[in-house]
Amino acid sequence: MTAERNIVEALVFACSQDPEVLKVGENYLKECETQPGFYTTLAKVLADRSLDVPVRWMAITYIKNGVDRYWRPGAPHAIDEDEKAFVRRTLLGNVEERVQQVSAQLVALISRIARTDCPDKWPELLPFLAQSVCSTSLLMQQCSLSCLKDVVKALAARRLANYRAVFFELTGQLFAYLLQLWTHHLQNSISQSSTEAVLESLKMASDSQKILQQMAVHGFPRFNASPEAVTFVEQLFQRIPAFIQLRKQLSENHPAIPLVEKLQELQSHHPIGYVTYITPTLELLFLHVFTYDGPSEGLVIHSMNILRQILRCEDYQPPNSAHVVSMTVPSQVMEAHQAKTNFFNTRVCQQMCQKFVGHFLLLTKEEMTALEEDTEEFVKEKGGESYTFVLRECVESAFLTMFHEYPHLISPTVLAMVQAVQDTGPEADLHAILLKEAVYRAVGLAAYELYNEVDFDSWYSTQLTQELKITDKRYTMVRYRVVWLVGNWVGVKMSAELRPNLYAMFVSVLQRREALVVRLGAVEALQLSVDDFAFTSEAFSPFVASIVELLLQLLADVEQGDTKMKVLNVLSLIIERMGPSIRPHIGTLLQCMPQLWEESSHEGSSMLRCVILIALTNIVKAVEGDSLQLQPMTTQAIAFATDVKRPEHVYLAEDGLDLWYVPWCTSNVCPPLYSSLSHIWSGLHLWYAIFGVV
Repeated sequence: MTAERNIVEALVFACSQDPEVLKVGENYLKECETQPGFYTTLAKVLADRSLDVPVRWMAITYIKNGVDRYWRPGAPHAIDEDEKAFVRRTLLGNVEERVQQVSAQLVALISRIARTDCPDKWPELLPFLAQSVCSTSLLMQQCSLSCLKDVVKALAARRLANYRAVFFELTGQLFAYLLQLWTHHLQNSISQSSTEAVLESLKMASDSQKILQQMAVHGFPRFNASPEAVTFVEQLFQRIPAFIQLRKQLSENHPAIPLVEKLQELQSHHPIGYVTYITPTLELLFLHVFTYDGPSEGLVIHSMNILRQILRCEDYQPPNSAHVVSMTVPSQVMEAHQAKTNFFNTRVCQQMCQKFVGHFLLLTKEEMTALEEDTEEFVKEKGGESYTFVLRECVESAFLTMFHEYPHLISPTVLAMVQAVQDTGPEADLHAILLKEAVYRAVGLAAYELYNEVDFDSWYSTQLTQELKITDKRYTMVRYRVVWLVGNWVGVKMSAELRPNLYAMFVSVLQRREALVVRLGAVEALQLSVDDFAFTSEAFSPFVASIVELLLQLLADVEQGDTKMKVLNVLSLIIERMGPSIRPHIGTLLQCMPQLWEESSHEGSSMLRCVILIALTNIVKAVEGDSLQLQPMTTQAIAFATDVKRPEHVYLAEDGLDLWYVPWCTSNVCPPLYSSLSHIWSGLHLWYAIFGVV
């Protein structure tokens, strides 16, 4: 009892606002966490409702930490099986919890243990939750639903056959009842008059629906073979319009109405079973996103995602070969293809294209403000899977996917919009200017799809170059978009005769008098132009001095490390593509390198130093054997990059070794300073093992 009392006191101390008292409590609990009986005591504390809520909450937190570290049987200081059994029994006995903070922690703890113990070592969990969700006690039903939601999510992720069999069985037991419960709370949320009652019903409906969704996706081999699952999906379609309207009355990011996104998940996991619902889905999106005004951002993002999924789905694509006999193509594939063909007619594609370009691609007030406040962040490319959750990238991806599938239906609309905005100048209202920017964005995105439709050489010579001469500040975004557009088209359809004119344009828009957003757009376009297959050093030579000087000026003007890397990458690419022709400008390039190297150390940017090492390597290659003037800088960089005592060597060593290796290939005699890097020779076997460099 003394040990238990000490643990309770330590938990009280751990909840203190006094740092000294807090530290005493945490230190004592850390000493006890590997002692037998510690988690038994914690379980008793969480069950003791006479204790303060923070103390019970802290006890659950320490049990969660113990589950992560010591629950696994083979872990050091693993918790005894009898102690685990006591904890599990205590958790089930306290699922019905009125305090929301404690209840949320309990749910998280139960699902965490269920991930490893259910059903083998915790067979009573699922039957208990199945019985509890049918309870007549509203509190018990709420708590058990919340718990079952997290447990089902954990179990649905398992893929072994025996675990899937258990999940199939659980789905068969609960799906029908949960469907009734979900329907009941959805109806209540619509009929309730007070906001508080609506939110309470929505919370119950949300938990029920998330369980149903996991079961529909993972609890049936084919969801469309289950009448209950089919009923669930059909009711989703019936209720989405009402809840779209309800969401407008609640907060934008309210989590209790996840309907459209659930269709997206179902289609992703069961594309063939979803064939029947392709047409209803497209009609729903067309009505609420492309016809009605004011769809929420969340609705647009999820709608664009499911639109892209349906258009790209390989299971919906019939074979292109004319030699394939139609009888060999599954009927569902032809049904899906026919559903898409019937829906995407000329009228629908025209309206969707106009909505894409004239509404979704328009810059918003928030984006214009972001452009003024932080231009570098605005221009920065979004990487990874941002196209699935960032509105702008999501819309662009869906538009491009649709254009790729139906270019013959969308091209006329885009070309008509291009023609309509040609006369829009700086004197026009802001909406007209932003519309022109959006149209140019659409043409740049769809460059390959419009290859046969646009005479780009003529358009560039007669229209786009004139746009760049307009210096009105209100026209800045159009000028930026023109530069970006040219960069997207240069590798698609631009004649060699226009290349000198293109390079002269870069010299013009990279000047310091230009807006920073235009200069950064020129950097992106220049990179695409230099990295193009049709690039020739002869055509670029007359402009290389000016462009290198302007890029170095821009390098000094920008602040973010990512932007510096982008500019330096373009310089490095120019050095690589120009080869020995860059020699007259080596001195100018080298002047900025030491300062950049020092700045990168202050910013802690190893990636920027990687780019500097690559640029130096390209410079050494360009000067071939005449690298004497480079030795001080390159020797310092190599020594830093290959010093295994520095943590940065993990990122820099490979590029540093490349820089060290190049002079050995380009010179017959090794310069003395390079020979002084003896630590590389002594660790050569290590570098070879890591990078395969000799």
